[in-house]
Amino acid sequence: MTRRCGRAQVGRMRPTSARLHQRVWWTGYLAAHSAGEAYFPFLPEIVVQRVQSHRVRSMVRHAYQTVPYYREIMDRLRLRVEQFRSVEDLALLPILERDQLQRDPEYFLSTVPARVPHRRTRSSGSTGVPVTVFWDWASWLRMTARRERAVLTMRRLAGGRNHRATLIAVLPVAMEGISLLRDRTLIPARLRPIQQRLSAIDPPELNIELMNEFRPDVVVAFGSFVDAWFRYVEAYPRDFHRPKAIAYASDALPEPTRRRIVGGFGIPVIAGYQAVEAQPIAFGCARGSSMHVNIDINPVRIVGRSDESLAMDETGDIIVSNLENRASVILNYRIGDLAALLSERCSCGRTLPLLSRIQGRRGDWFELPGGVAIPPRRSRSN
Repeated sequence: MTRRCGRAQVGRMRPTSARLHQRVWWTGYLAAHSAGEAYFPFLPEIVVQRVQSHRVRSMVRHAYQTVPYYREIMDRLRLRVEQFRSVEDLALLPILERDQLQRDPEYFLSTVPARVPHRRTRSSGSTGVPVTVFWDWASWLRMTARRERAVLTMRRLAGGRNHRATLIAVLPVAMEGISLLRDRTLIPARLRPIQQRLSAIDPPELNIELMNEFRPDVVVAFGSFVDAWFRYVEAYPRDFHRPKAIAYASDALPEPTRRRIVGGFGIPVIAGYQAVEAQPIAFGCARGSSMHVNIDINPVRIVGRSDESLAMDETGDIIVSNLENRASVILNYRIGDLAALLSERCSCGRTLPLLSRIQGRRGDWFELPGGVAIPPRRSRSN
């Protein structure tokens, strides 16, 4: 009896020891991939392009060898892995449509990560039927490391690494990634922002009251929440704590509202652009409403109504390729948003190209007789 209890005790201890070992290992993995990420956007363009081309070749090889969809489509079109040398060659693949991914997400799932634990993510469905995407844990951590590029701006505005941040989401599931990261790694508390979590479905006066008590340096929220928040403040003037910066993503912040926040309230507003299919695609730097594209991990091209590639500064469909995720492989994918790649360069010193603010979704355009298309009046997704 005693021996049985002893064996049971050992059995309970082993998973704990193994789990701690895994957390230590993944913490080191995250730290290794985070090193230098904040300053990657400042590297010379030729260096960034070399990294991009390497990842294109690696991902296409991985896709052909392990993903049913890409093997079948490349064999049918007689495409060879060796033909894919740079990001421009990804256009050799057919444009992947959203409904294809919706119908059969496992058709795009690699057989290699499928044998190990991976994370299943779903879009909110706010633009239609939700999309399911699988991320292997290593890719998820690398993607998390890439966020250091955007966080650098926030830290500088907030005045330090250990700043106070208010996170506002519509549903608790939006915080799942943060909870998962804390559960599987050992990030020291001194390296994490002190966080307050609020819900966008609560009345604005309640959230304002709670933020007044917490006094965050940074507020991270959906664009629609930021819009509603400041419309409320303008309609019902009251004292409120002004953060040093506001970061928004997931949906749009109307440009007139952004300008009033920056000009009237003196608060920098930072845009972010991501989706469950690819993240982070682009990030802002407080120098305007445009965003820097992470072309080494999520390169984009812009196509017109006949899927022809458009010139710089022309608005069209965003086609994105995820060069990071090794579970669900998504290449040459029509994400559904409209924007333009800009010819201008940012004065912040980053060499990553600029993407305009998201100007709507393809379904928002109106087509008149004769094929004339009228763009949407405001964007829906940032």
